[in-house]
Amino acid sequence: MFSKKNLKVGDMVVFCDGKSHRDYPEYYPPIGTVGVIQGCECGDYLIQWPDGTTSLKDKWFCGKNQIHKR
Repeated sequence: MFSKKNLKVGDMVVFCDGKSHRDYPEYYPPIGTVGVIQGCECGDYLIQWPDGTTSLKDKWFCGKNQIHKR
């Protein structure tokens, strides 16, 4: 079961926004990729994605509507 409630640092999340990945694969991983919340700023979550799933250090901000708690 997935939930968008009570997301916090350390939570594992699943990426669920296919359009963002299709349009900006360097920032957003494929649907179903599991990452870990590293921080929160202005309502967006800093997610550490697995190595090689995005670009640079695989750490990017996502909106709460782009992820689900695992």
